[in-house]
Amino acid sequence: MPPYDHVVLLGRFQPVHDGHAAALRRALALGREVVVLIGSADAPVSARDPFSFDERAAMLRAAAGADAGRLSVRPVVDHLYNEDAWRAEVQTALAGPAGSVALIGREGADAWRDAFPKWAKVDLAPVEAPSADDLRRQLFSDDPEALKGVLPAAVLDLLHTHRTSDAFAYAAEEWRQLEAYRQAWSVAPYPPVFVTVDSVVVCDAHLLLVERAGQPGRGLWALPGGFLDPDETTLAAAVREVGEETGLAADMLEGALVGREVFDAPDRSLRERTVTHAFRFDLPPQPLPTVAGADDAAQARWIPLAEVRRMRGRMFEDHYFIVERLLGLA
Repeated sequence: MPPYDHVVLLGRFQPVHDGHAAALRRALALGREVVVLIGSADAPVSARDPFSFDERAAMLRAAAGADAGRLSVRPVVDHLYNEDAWRAEVQTALAGPAGSVALIGREGADAWRDAFPKWAKVDLAPVEAPSADDLRRQLFSDDPEALKGVLPAAVLDLLHTHRTSDAFAYAAEEWRQLEAYRQAWSVAPYPPVFVTVDSVVVCDAHLLLVERAGQPGRGLWALPGGFLDPDETTLAAAVREVGEETGLAADMLEGALVGREVFDAPDRSLRERTVTHAFRFDLPPQPLPTVAGADDAAQARWIPLAEVRRMRGRMFEDHYFIVERLLGLA
């Protein structure tokens, strides 16, 4: 009999590669049931997250083969800047298992397990796996055989079907744009660090958002913002970008600043290292000002905060989590 009733494995699985399959085999050997928590479960399609929760669940079951019936695959939302909300997500996803529980991962690399001291830890032996960028480069190449020897054969079979979808084509287009962007900066003497600004503008329980017109993130909703010019402060840049993308007059933001925070997670953007300064503006009670998309925004809209809470799957990069942090939506 396996030593544990339930073994928990957490990851993004974009896609399921041989390293994931090795972890899954180890978990199946140790647990009567394996609970797989899929992170970024409701993320929009992008070069970072090309596969849906259902597609990744199917890959995991294919990798498990005859033991697929012993898997319980469950979604988890990341809550990038709110560890308490993330911990609650995991606790909710794990509600119900009775008996002994073990969390499986690589020693020193899976710090998430430390957040749940009541459960046992099982360490994985080191497994060679491609870097996330190398995996994406192979995934989005024109060679359908590029991932042979990197993904389990059963997952490769599923991938042949997924590659024909519109969602995959969108993610591949975004990746090519990002690769061109990185190549343009490859001649810089040092790896570039970009400084951007984003604005959380609230009026009458509505949030001002823009729809992105180009890649990366075409069609996704985002905070109005952009890159810092050399001759301006971050606050001046934030006010300028709001005006350029939405038409909201600068004087409407005067005296409305109520908070600001820097978001600098190293991997928050695939466009090289990008540090953003986010500003919160609360406009005084008034009818919603007229806005319209311009510059690189296809449209601008005031969206009720109740609706924003349901928009994680339609928002660009980490913008939902910036809003969650600055407005306390979690």
